[in-house]
Amino acid sequence: MIYVDEKKLKQIDISKLPGHIAFIMDGNRRWAKINNLPAFVGHKKGFSNFKNIIFFCKGIGIKELSFFAFSKENWQRSSEEVNFLFDLMVFYTYREISRIIEEGIRIRIIGDKESLPHKVREAFEKIEKESEGCKNMIVNVMINYSGQYDVLQAVKKIVEKGYKSNEISIDLIQSFLLINSPDLLIRTGGEIRISNFMLFQIAYTELYFSEKMWPDFEIDDLIESIIEYQKRERRWGK
Repeated sequence: MIYVDEKKLKQIDISKLPGHIAFIMDGNRRWAKINNLPAFVGHKKGFSNFKNIIFFCKGIGIKELSFFAFSKENWQRSSEEVNFLFDLMVFYTYREISRIIEEGIRIRIIGDKESLPHKVREAFEKIEKESEGCKNMIVNVMINYSGQYDVLQAVKKIVEKGYKSNEISIDLIQSFLLINSPDLLIRTGGEIRISNFMLFQIAYTELYFSEKMWPDFEIDDLIESIIEYQKRERRWGK
């Protein structure tokens, strides 16, 4: 059961929802440490939260979400933790695939997929293929991704296509990136940094930083972030 403060929920202006929200889900390991629990418990709680937020956002009409689930830098963690994370991703992919499709949610895996273990690629390919025709919402799961990697792969494609220097523009580069710009970026865990995430795309994105660790970031916290977003005037650099 997901608790939602109905009074707070009513403060959201449905006509001004962010079309695309991105999340840097930070704090699983620190949450576990604070609660004297092993790191894997924090990751499991984090995945549960990930699912709850997806279905809540769909329910209020948000059309696209992006989650920074595994960065290029995360390979530096212990092999035990990395393997557990991948096993967890595979488990949730197969467990939730039916509901995802029933809800009309399209899943896109964004990142360097070729470097992932075979069983992980296989699970991701299955959910991407089976949800491809879903139209109600897009959920981008960023795996083995970094903002620098995204820009690099875009530049390589531009070179391969044979564009001349005078043909290259911001819009052209944007068109070769793996993902579109979010309206709102939420980072949990109390850190005020971007951590190599969507570097090109967030030039004019509204940023929201929460002190809460990702496993403690509840629907009410998300509602607060949306209300704060709606109070701001987006200036687009002007």
